[in-house]
Amino acid sequence: MNIMRNSIFSFLLSLCISSCNTPKDKEKKCTAQSIKINICNEPQTLDPRKARSLNDVNLTKTLMEGMTRLGKDGKVELALAEKIAISEDLQTYTIFLRQAQWSNGDPITAADFLYSWKQSLSPTFPSSNAFQLYIIKNAEAIKRNQLPMSLLGVNSIDSHTIEIKLEHPAPYFLELLSLPIFFPIHAQRDREDATWAEKPTAFLNNGPFSLSDWRSKDCITVKKNPLYWNANNVKLEQIEMIMVGEDIALQMFENKELDWIGSPFSSLPTDAIEHLKKAKLFSTSLLFGTHWIRINTNSYPLHMEKLRKAFASAINRKDIVQHIVQGDQTPALSLLPPMNNFFPSCYFSDGDAKNSKALWQECVDQYDISLHSFPSITLLYSATERNHIIAQAIQSQWKNVFPFPIILEPAEPKIVFDRVARGDFQLAMGSWIADFEDPVNFLEIFKSKTNGTNNTGWEDPVYIELLTKSYIEKDEHQRLSLLQECEKVIMNAMPVIPIFYYTMNYLKKDCLQGVIINGLGSIDFRQAYLTQEEKK
Repeated sequence: MNIMRNSIFSFLLSLCISSCNTPKDKEKKCTAQSIKINICNEPQTLDPRKARSLNDVNLTKTLMEGMTRLGKDGKVELALAEKIAISEDLQTYTIFLRQAQWSNGDPITAADFLYSWKQSLSPTFPSSNAFQLYIIKNAEAIKRNQLPMSLLGVNSIDSHTIEIKLEHPAPYFLELLSLPIFFPIHAQRDREDATWAEKPTAFLNNGPFSLSDWRSKDCITVKKNPLYWNANNVKLEQIEMIMVGEDIALQMFENKELDWIGSPFSSLPTDAIEHLKKAKLFSTSLLFGTHWIRINTNSYPLHMEKLRKAFASAINRKDIVQHIVQGDQTPALSLLPPMNNFFPSCYFSDGDAKNSKALWQECVDQYDISLHSFPSITLLYSATERNHIIAQAIQSQWKNVFPFPIILEPAEPKIVFDRVARGDFQLAMGSWIADFEDPVNFLEIFKSKTNGTNNTGWEDPVYIELLTKSYIEKDEHQRLSLLQECEKVIMNAMPVIPIFYYTMNYLKKDCLQGVIINGLGSIDFRQAYLTQEEKK
């Protein structure tokens, strides 16, 4: 730890010295249009039908593109769609595709989109984000094998025109079209080689950059795609994405070996944040996301609702935010972060050990619990420095309240995702970052226990009814009121424990300009470039 602190102080000192240079040497030439960033961990997939983690989604968006993209300030822009016509009842969208190519020169057609969507909605295809397609008429019933694929509400009018019928009006549908699950897939390549997304030599894409090299647990290199429809406006020639821990990344940034570190791909070393703020090197921006702990409600003893609430009340979030994460995050006392005219409520007290002990005692009395046979509780989490410190803090807070062992189990992100998906856990630290700026995006996760991103085993008929009513409610105030009722139901059951609302914290070189980031955790390098001179 002392070595790391010394490195940080050395880093800050070097920056302080450089900032005091005389005007004569305040300019330094930048390199060619090639940047190097840290993505910290190996992606689990680059297949847009399967991308789930924020890292995988951002990498996929770097390589692939759908009908729309999000531009500056999160505003929707047309991408592969040249024009979109919307019916008066807001339930039929006609998309006219522009003339565009795959990276091998093949034309992108309506068939490529329909192939991808139908694959994702096949009952046997593993796609945890398939629920994002349920806005399409009959999609959910098809995924549940209750209706044939022929009844899916999509139709290719011709090779470059697609008609989509929705289950209900959705003011956020154009934003949904920017998500990887709505991207096309090169149908022929997928039929010939199901592992195409794992190999640079087989990878076919349609986005601003193409996959050049992928060295496992080392580096991914992408290069400008000359066949991208908007290639003339892409200035970067190459992006190297290395996979190192936060401490090493900070040292590399110090040595001018990296152009961007931190959010949305990784965290910054917690020991460095205070000093980075003082040196005015620290950048922060809004992020619509909640850091939480998923609970396997089918696992004994976590089927006890009062025990789940006891765990939630015992956590001192203010302490975690102020002394550990330190990036202007906010303690989360509800599921939903503030967004789109929706403001969080408080459903429990923060760090309320007295209430936690009372709830635990109620569990003991109700279930006639004997501590001699009561099991330990294990918290699973991705093995990063920040996650480990957060987990240790929560473990300590729980040990002050509960008379049974709390076990910490760090693991590689891929292992954590796999185990959570299988229900092989008790408690698992995780998060949700909004795909679009609307509370329904969080709430839909828990509509069904079979939803691939729920993973808690919890569902509730009252919750389902309220959420379904919100879909057809035309008055926006009433719709938001129904969504708040949904949040109340889920917070009363506590299948997830909110910890804090996210912010994005990062460092970047001054000469790197034009990077687009937004509150959805999206980062876009399409318009990024290096200036010819770096101000020191």
